[in-house]
Amino acid sequence: MERLRVGFAVMLIFRFVLNMVHSSNAQSLAPASPPISDWGNS
Repeated sequence: MERLRVGFAVMLIFRFVLNMVHSSNAQSLAPASPPISDWGNS
């Protein structure tokens, strides 16, 4: 049971780190490509 809890915590942390990396990459690429919200307005 404890292993399942540890695996769940690791998965949450891993997803959180991936989200942080993805958001930072999206911000650095913002000038090159328009955000998804602007695609619907065009």
